[in-house]
Amino acid sequence: MRQFDTRIGGVLKSTLLWLPLLVTLAGYLTYTLNVSAQVPRARTLLLVALGLNAASFVAHRLRREIPLALLLGGAWLVAAAFHAGLAAALATVLVAACAIGVGSLLTDGNDDALASLLVGLAILATSVGWLLPFPVHRRWLYVLVAILLVLLRAPAIARSLGNAGVSLRTAAADSPLAALIVINVLGICSTPSWLPTMQADDISYHLALPFQLQELGYYRMDIAGSIWALAPWASDTIHAMAQVIASAEARGAVNLMWMVALYAGMWRLGRMLALPPAITVAAIALHCSLPMSSSLLAGMQTELPSSALLVGLMLLIGASPSITASRLASIAALAGLLLAIKLSNALLLLPLGIWMLVRSGRVLPWRSLPASVLLGAFVALPSYAYGYLITGNPALPFFNGIFRSPFFVLENWMDPAWMHPIDGLLPWRLMFETSNYLTAPAGAAGFVYLVCAAGLLIALATRKYRPIALIGLSCFLLVFSQVHFIRYTQPANALLIVAALGGFHSMGLHRSLIAAASVLCALNLSMVSIGYWQISDGALDSLLRNGPAATLERFAPQRTIAARIRAIDDGDTHVLFHKVDAHGNAELTIPALTSSWYNWNLANDANAADADDSGARWVEILSRHDISLLIVDREKTSPGLRAALAASSRDPAFSRQNYDAWRIPEQPSQALGVEMLHAGNDFAKYRYARVGGQGSVATRARFRCNLPDEPIVISISARISGTGNDRNLISGWAVCNDEGIAEGEVKTEIPEGTQEMFFTAVPRSPMTFALIEARSQAQPRAIPQSDPARDLRQRLLGLMLARVEP
Repeated sequence: MRQFDTRIGGVLKSTLLWLPLLVTLAGYLTYTLNVSAQVPRARTLLLVALGLNAASFVAHRLRREIPLALLLGGAWLVAAAFHAGLAAALATVLVAACAIGVGSLLTDGNDDALASLLVGLAILATSVGWLLPFPVHRRWLYVLVAILLVLLRAPAIARSLGNAGVSLRTAAADSPLAALIVINVLGICSTPSWLPTMQADDISYHLALPFQLQELGYYRMDIAGSIWALAPWASDTIHAMAQVIASAEARGAVNLMWMVALYAGMWRLGRMLALPPAITVAAIALHCSLPMSSSLLAGMQTELPSSALLVGLMLLIGASPSITASRLASIAALAGLLLAIKLSNALLLLPLGIWMLVRSGRVLPWRSLPASVLLGAFVALPSYAYGYLITGNPALPFFNGIFRSPFFVLENWMDPAWMHPIDGLLPWRLMFETSNYLTAPAGAAGFVYLVCAAGLLIALATRKYRPIALIGLSCFLLVFSQVHFIRYTQPANALLIVAALGGFHSMGLHRSLIAAASVLCALNLSMVSIGYWQISDGALDSLLRNGPAATLERFAPQRTIAARIRAIDDGDTHVLFHKVDAHGNAELTIPALTSSWYNWNLANDANAADADDSGARWVEILSRHDISLLIVDREKTSPGLRAALAASSRDPAFSRQNYDAWRIPEQPSQALGVEMLHAGNDFAKYRYARVGGQGSVATRARFRCNLPDEPIVISISARISGTGNDRNLISGWAVCNDEGIAEGEVKTEIPEGTQEMFFTAVPRSPMTFALIEARSQAQPRAIPQSDPARDLRQRLLGLMLARVEP
């Protein structure tokens, strides 16, 4: 009977593992996942992998003392550095070394490279973050500070890296086959880091901060140009540090740094939970092979660094129930960096905080808590503090129904596109109805969710894995309940996969679990290129065959347009991107606006102008914003815009794919008529016709007169709404010459609220005079370039000067 019960138990355990896997396989084979379209992408990845494996094998034959897995990892890194840029790779290594040196001051002196790296990045990012509005971000200064930090902390950096190297060699020697497999999986999935920066959010938003630091030396914080300009920026700041040092984009290299940190953390997490090395490696391979994971390396989204930090916090909190003051400060720094990267990361910190209090509340160093809280706030707050100072809303564009900033609509905005209903079939839907939860086709989220759901049930019932299962599940549900967008749950997925595999391992399913994980990894890899459309459409093939310039031309013509604009800029170029997918204005440090919802006031004006077929409203918009170059999708050009363009240009200045660049000539002044109200020898008064709005008025007048050398006082006045009286704006003289002619000119800005404006001429001495002609022009006022950082500096300087004045 006991043997029968054992068999029943064995069948039930196997069913818990294999049934969800078989259901996943059935969905994979049944649903139209367009696997055949990915064959060319898979062939390219396979050829790259074979080439690097062959080179590594030859090197191993020459240097047998070096594990083959390490040589293979080095080959993948060399390939990544070649494509991402050698300068960017070296700059990222320098930033990482500085971070380890700084972070090691807070990490208990235990020479933990991973903890020191993450803590150091937190300190460096917040130091740069607080200084963003000030023009101190120069390459020479960054390099000087970096070299000094490395020299001062060289022993600590060397010890940390030495310990990491020993651990890496040990892991490669203990499981050589598993190491080879996982390094190949990591290498294949890291190839999006080779690509130039092309993703929509990057070229419309994320690139702004790195390029402005590189080219201007400070960050403009142009909230009028983009509603995201003051959103949490710590991740972009770390990209910017490497870019300023390299004087070139460093996204790919920085993402590789985060990838290494994440999977080194997952390895450590598996060891902390006493998982066998093979199962820990399987967890890493499963998470890495998710198409969504791979595609994150092609962009500057926040989920990759957030994943590394979440795992890092799990390690710091779970290392020991007894938390020292130094470890508490490290936890505070990583928590602060999570918040500085993304506001919704607060939802990830909630279950972690509860776990830390339950696990270590009785032995926390409570006396050190205030200092740790201050450190966490110092790391977290730069973007929120500047956001509040500049806009009145620290979380813009969110919660604006509460803070009521004039820079956005007065509502608590949420993206309605990602609020599809959810139910008990969610794991299935995430795999095979992915487009409801991600801007990608079915399969892009990966194929782990059913198997993970089963493994989590077991983990929740197992004491050893219950904390990580509860924390991972809580993080997933808290984030997903706010916005049903699966990419936002990517940090939680790292914990869920480890917990699920731990749950299955607790039932003794070691070999079966490795086999099942291998199948799931193969399914993920078969679709690894569909996480983002550019990768799916062959961006890597284009890069390898034609180089980065041709790849940008094909997949992100907005960036080639931006490069052309930089090349032709004469120092007075003002650009507007209208109906351009992903805008493309982020990397431009010259005035560059977009009519997308990122600039909601201009978007409303542009929509109204598109509805006006005469083109008059478009002429007014272009003049008001002093636009000299308009980028527009020719297939989306409205009749009104075509009419406005036809009046100023015959043909585009240049074109890229379906985008045309039109030069907009400076708008001439408009002749302004005047109506006589009084004319006599005592004075003459005229009323301007159709004066209103913003801009300026100028009048040049000629008079006939009979007193040489005597002046006629000419003035412009305005009647402002709510006052009832005329207000003199400017006065000048027209002096009578020997030929009996007086000429003079006056020019003034149109005050806000002007109802009527008048031109008046009054002789200083009694004389006979009469107006011969008055030429009046009205010029609309161009909106000046928004530069809140400059304005903030001036305010701070004014406050400082006010303090020192006696």
